[in-house]
Amino acid sequence: MVARYAVIVLAGGAAQRLGGRDKPALPVGGRPMLDRVLAAASGATRRIVVGPARAGVPADVIQVREEPPGGGPVAALAAGLVALARGEWIVAGETRKTGPADQLSRPGDPERAVGEGDGLVAVLAADLPFLIGADIDALRDAVGAGGESTGALDADAMAADAMAADAVGGAVTGGGATGELDGAVLVDAAGRPQWLCAVYRVAALRRRLGELGPPAGQSVRQLVAGLRLATVVRASTPPPWYDCDTEDDYRRAEELA
Repeated sequence: MVARYAVIVLAGGAAQRLGGRDKPALPVGGRPMLDRVLAAASGATRRIVVGPARAGVPADVIQVREEPPGGGPVAALAAGLVALARGEWIVAGETRKTGPADQLSRPGDPERAVGEGDGLVAVLAADLPFLIGADIDALRDAVGAGGESTGALDADAMAADAMAADAVGGAVTGGGATGELDGAVLVDAAGRPQWLCAVYRVAALRRRLGELGPPAGQSVRQLVAGLRLATVVRASTPPPWYDCDTEDDYRRAEELA
């Protein structure tokens, strides 16, 4: 397993299908969804939340805002990567700075969007109430395995890759590919890749941001196009990729919890 990783949680968005409520703050099983996602990523060396400032977030979590506010998930990811580029890592409860603080001044600059060692970053939506640390570990293992078959990969996911590639213009490469991968993504029961429940190489995201240009308004599908990604199936119930986009989704999550 890769020893070090960071996490960026995307916690913005208007949540229009939930009446404009602060979706990450909604409780599932008595606990806000954002808290649940951060707990799943408790093993990360650095945790970053992108979105409006919120009270009650753990002290070691860095909160930043995308530019412009409401600029979409790719703009939020770009802001998170720039926060990562500051080189602040939480080690044994202490903040240690290894990079220039002024790197937050240019949130859309992909040349500055790198983390320590150009390692791995988990990119997670804030509305994944059933995600656990073992799911993130499975994604990290899949990247480290170079896409070769491990316990984190499932043969059914490889068959699903063909359907997923057709649906997204070939963005997903089969998990059986050889060579270094750009990341690993969880797929749902229908074989659809969940781009915001994934682990990526920081350098690969930086490269794609540079190729896309200004991140505001871009789709995550556009961002990941061309990346070589392993697909990972997790058979737990409730599934880790379950998100809460609608009132029905949220009610079902409460039932499952």
